[in-house]
Amino acid sequence: MDEPVTTKKKCPFPFDADDLGALARTYGELREHDPVPEVTLPSGDTAYLITRYADAQAVLGDRRFSSDIGRPEAARLREGSDGNFTNPYIADRAWHLRWRKLLTRAFTPQQVETMRESVQAIAHELAEELAGRERPVDLLQAFAFQLPARGISELLGIPVLEQRQVRGWVDALATSREADLAERAEAGMAMWQYSLGLIADKRAHPGEHLIDRLIAVHDDEDGKLSEDELVMTIIALIVGNNENTARQLGQGMFLLLNHPDQLAELRADRSLLPGAIEEILRSTPVYTALPRFATEEVQLGEKVIPCNATVLVARDSAQHDERWIDEPHTFDIRRKTPTRHLAFGHGPSFCIGASFARLQMSCGFTALLDRFPDLALAVASEEVSWTYRLLGSGAKTIPVTW
Repeated sequence: MDEPVTTKKKCPFPFDADDLGALARTYGELREHDPVPEVTLPSGDTAYLITRYADAQAVLGDRRFSSDIGRPEAARLREGSDGNFTNPYIADRAWHLRWRKLLTRAFTPQQVETMRESVQAIAHELAEELAGRERPVDLLQAFAFQLPARGISELLGIPVLEQRQVRGWVDALATSREADLAERAEAGMAMWQYSLGLIADKRAHPGEHLIDRLIAVHDDEDGKLSEDELVMTIIALIVGNNENTARQLGQGMFLLLNHPDQLAELRADRSLLPGAIEEILRSTPVYTALPRFATEEVQLGEKVIPCNATVLVARDSAQHDERWIDEPHTFDIRRKTPTRHLAFGHGPSFCIGASFARLQMSCGFTALLDRFPDLALAVASEEVSWTYRLLGSGAKTIPVTW
């Protein structure tokens, strides 16, 4: 077995995300002078950071860069023996294709659109609850994290998730310090047991939701999905939707509130909303980097990525690349070609739930625009704190008033 690529370097990653201007300048300098730098991770291992759009798209679309980073040769993204999130099945390409094919049927734009009425009702209900709170309010906790939790419950056909419980699990799983290893293990086990309980309940009370279809594949089609596979699928759907969509909702409103003229345009003309969502997805200032593992040596521009090296696709840098898009640092909801962004990835691992995420964002923004004509940040935009995590990088809180 080849040796892992773990030579220590002097460039620590992740970068400090609290000063968005400084972060943007750092990425800009790297795109210009050192677009594929070697960086040191919290574990002490090194990886190659992808900062330009063309390189990012190439890596995400190239099967020589595997999303299976649970291999022993891969760089550890965080401290501790559980340095990477792992899926024991992801290295099996046949399994991955079959799994994606099954889930894709439930996430077609047509299938997802049938949920608009129910998700919109949830969003309006949450907006009314928000209106009754004492101001200022953290938009992330009071609204943005609530909508995806209820939305995924509607999709899966399970009881509404207890938000604090799920948030606690996700926060624990996202920590990077070795001292948090026991907490991460406890959170992972709790989510596993929670998912087993959901499966047992669905078997006892079957219906016509996504979990029912997943269970039917496992029970009726000669074990295509094992019990472990079912659990991992449920956890992936709950965590991915709960964390990523929530932050896009909150950070999207942050961007709109910082551009009042465009917010006024959107209020007056809701036909601009689909384009605004795509621009929000492109413009979000902080994204968690997507890790990939090089299964062979790959030439990437002027850089040679060695076999067994780990690369990190910095979407927050790539989507602000002047070589890809004009005036990338300008937020423009009327931008004509915003949909080639990398918010949902690219290539073989493109996010299955992209249509559902867009639907929830549309419903969430609509409810906020309808209910709060005077919504505003309760602090100066510079006072909003940001963070980089293995899951759910973004604003820590978004205080709002009206």
